[in-house]
Amino acid sequence: QKFAAFLEENGVTVGTETSNSADLEAIRKLADTHPKEFQRFRATIASGFIAKMREFARTVNPEALVTCNNSLNSPGALYSQCRTYAYNIQALSKVEDFIVVEDMASQPRTEADGRMVEYGPTYRQLHAINHGKPIVAVTVVNGDYHTPPNLMRLAMAEAAAHDASYLSWPTWPEEQRQRMVKAVRPQADLLRSSDELLNETRPRADVVLFLPFRRWTETEQCTASSLAASLSQANVQYSVISEDRFELPTADRRPSVLLVESRNVLNEQEVAAVKEFEQRGVHMVTGDHATWLAEVRAAIGTPSIELKGPTTVRVVVRDQAERTIIHVYNLNVARLSSFEDKVTPAENVKLAVALPFAKVGSVTSHTADSNTTSGALAHEAKSASGGGRAEFTLPHLEISSIVTIERSK
Repeated sequence: QKFAAFLEENGVTVGTETSNSADLEAIRKLADTHPKEFQRFRATIASGFIAKMREFARTVNPEALVTCNNSLNSPGALYSQCRTYAYNIQALSKVEDFIVVEDMASQPRTEADGRMVEYGPTYRQLHAINHGKPIVAVTVVNGDYHTPPNLMRLAMAEAAAHDASYLSWPTWPEEQRQRMVKAVRPQADLLRSSDELLNETRPRADVVLFLPFRRWTETEQCTASSLAASLSQANVQYSVISEDRFELPTADRRPSVLLVESRNVLNEQEVAAVKEFEQRGVHMVTGDHATWLAEVRAAIGTPSIELKGPTTVRVVVRDQAERTIIHVYNLNVARLSSFEDKVTPAENVKLAVALPFAKVGSVTSHTADSNTTSGALAHEAKSASGGGRAEFTLPHLEISSIVTIERSK
């Protein structure tokens, strides 16, 4: 808006084609003298185009849904793509019906050198800037859309755990197609039949991470993305907020920690809000020193979930009124080729979960895997301050399981 006003003041009419050389020269000069305003202008004009397109589409079909490819080809591009290509998801999501992102490298998996790749941290950040719109993502490896079946199933499970949908973009050749479809379908069937476990859930958050998205005009590097990756790797339960809604989530178990990359990124209003958070018992931790994660853990005390098992296992806790839902998935799936992968199962995954209710009725594993432990799980329930605690073991985990803990009637 500020840059558009500059244009108007200099005789350039916004909203019409600009072919006049004098107009173009005026824009260039203003861009040179007001670089940040020009960056914001350039990265938000596409949302106006999408809004107009959606408005027209609904004159043809009132139920038309409109989106675009929001790119985000790698987690590190959250800021840089705004600067380089003018893809601003925060602005576009205001006028889109749902958000589609396409990552060319971050399909969840374990590489040959032991490095783990995951997209969970990016899903959490997208929820902070999506204006409540559904999130759909396709993640692949090295731009290869010939995705092996177990890797696709893992990506589907990871998306579901983070209140998102995985976009299947298979380019399998005909001779591979039926085998791939048969292998992937069980995961799709499980998710399709589990809508009551996936919808209307609240993410558990011991930590709230601040994503100051406005900083994309200042730097290409999003520090919050790095902090999110470390929290996910440590299986800390967290949510992400941006400047759009700088407030703590309301939930049965309130967050213990507000994590901010540095005090310097807070504006005056946010500093005042932090003081209020601290008065309510929330600890603010800054991520600008080497021991920040240890400080976070100390401030949390007893976490929402404790896991004893391989470092490749991820857990995401979500709550409903009468149940707690734990998404458990195993990143130890290696890509061997365009059509083949290798699953290394996790054995005896031990979990201890804090609950918003005191009495446990049942603990059940729901899975599409042929060999992952399924059905009722033996468990030990304990009373705890403000709720309960359930401890159980998942004896064998191949790709994923949705574990439900039901409140006793």
